[in-house]
Amino acid sequence: MLLLGLRLRLSRLPWSFLCSPLCSLLVSLLGVLLFAEAGIAFDSQPANTSKVKKGEAKSGEPKKEKGLSANTLPPSVTAQPNSLKLMPETPKLDQELSRRHSQSLPAVTKLRAGVTFTNAEMELLEKKSPTANMWFRIPNSLAGRWSYYQGETTSFFDLKSGSRQFRQGVVPSSVILDWGYQRDEHGDIWQFDDSPNTVSTRNGETVTVYTRQSLEPLEQTDDRLVCRSHFVYSTVDLSDNKIAKTFQSENIVNYECKGDDLVRTTSSKIFDEDGCAIAVTTAYSRARKIYPFVPVNKKGELNLRRQFRQFLIDSGLKELVPLRGPDQETDIW
Repeated sequence: MLLLGLRLRLSRLPWSFLCSPLCSLLVSLLGVLLFAEAGIAFDSQPANTSKVKKGEAKSGEPKKEKGLSANTLPPSVTAQPNSLKLMPETPKLDQELSRRHSQSLPAVTKLRAGVTFTNAEMELLEKKSPTANMWFRIPNSLAGRWSYYQGETTSFFDLKSGSRQFRQGVVPSSVILDWGYQRDEHGDIWQFDDSPNTVSTRNGETVTVYTRQSLEPLEQTDDRLVCRSHFVYSTVDLSDNKIAKTFQSENIVNYECKGDDLVRTTSSKIFDEDGCAIAVTTAYSRARKIYPFVPVNKKGELNLRRQFRQFLIDSGLKELVPLRGPDQETDIW
């Protein structure tokens, strides 16, 4: 039940610099998940799972996606690579988050390696409606639009071999996230859980499909939020439209507002399709607020304003139901 419906604009995946084959593979797949632990919709077009035709991008030539580039970010959001340093408490926080991970996960039943995956299956996943009308409070300081301007992968631990790698190289990032959907009568801001949520990216002859299966808030204070999310992500080979690899990810993320910045620390535990743990990676990033909170009353065919009111009533929180103002549309009530 946490973080949802966030919008993500991605110009590059900045986590592919780690060395080992396993590390490079998993971190490249996690490049999106490190910014999508809350579930998230790409502003780019969905990836097409049709086979590659002549003239199309080949492997190693990523298809350009729509979205912000580093050059289009406001001057207040851009920063020099050396301007971000790890905070002294970050290693301790990494350990705190890592201790909350599950030992194993349930096996993936459908999107397994070897299964044929076509555009029809992709459309079904993308159109799947939320399974429940669930909402959760977020810190008011977190509500609004944030631009991530820098980040880094701080560690990678291969659970199979026991090897560890540490990186503190800062890499620029241009990701936009929106927090907050509705405000209650007491002024607190809530977010809507739209799990399951599926997005995809295409890179040459492969498509990676990311499905957020669940979200769970763990802690919340006035300026801090900790959540757990579960993703399944599969790589489809477009030469035969079969799934080549499927992994799972359990992400535990700490969001903390510090001054003008939002500081995010992520611990991601990677599992294979059978639910066996294979790696743990940690990351750290900063964002700056570029727009204040604006209520979202509709999302696609969902009437979020009405659903929020119904959620509060069903939860015995009628005193929090916001009153309708004279300038608000009647059809969303």
